[in-house]
Amino acid sequence: LIGASLGPIYGALSGLAFDFISIMINPLGSFYVGFTLNNILVGLIPALVFKYLFKRNEKFNLAILVSTLMAYLLYIVTVVGLMFNYSKLEEGIASVINFNPLIFISLIIIIFVLVLLYAYKRGIKFNNDFTLLLLSIVLIEFIIQGFLTPLWLNDMMGTPIILSMQIRALKGIVMISINMFMGYPVFKLIK
Repeated sequence: LIGASLGPIYGALSGLAFDFISIMINPLGSFYVGFTLNNILVGLIPALVFKYLFKRNEKFNLAILVSTLMAYLLYIVTVVGLMFNYSKLEEGIASVINFNPLIFISLIIIIFVLVLLYAYKRGIKFNNDFTLLLLSIVLIEFIIQGFLTPLWLNDMMGTPIILSMQIRALKGIVMISINMFMGYPVFKLIK
């Protein structure tokens, strides 16, 4: 929200300050530059989205949002599909878990429709601010939580990248909704 309100420099500096303050207050292990980069990008991505897309046509921004959501949906289906479509050997017996992607896609679409209905009932209009904030949140979940965090965890502790991506893909569905409907009213107050 700071980056979206104040610009890229303040967004990046707020991410850096957040990282250093959180390390000083509650150190959970050693310092790792990858997570510092994540925090900087969390402040920088919304700032860049608002700076370069704010004056664009609302239909153009909505098209970018829809294409980003479709890419994120494809990522979720692929990564979660890997979790359910694998053969596992347990004591010499192969057990196969089958996953129907249509059921999973249907669940995601139902959740998305419920979120839209909630937004409609609360009177939230899909104006340019709403679209750009949602785009920022999806990009953060997609780039940082979906790709960079699993990479850093693998580098730091040897956590399997695919396993970490699967957990974050499922978490991302929930976090986008929570961040949007808690962040949008706060953003409107700040702006």
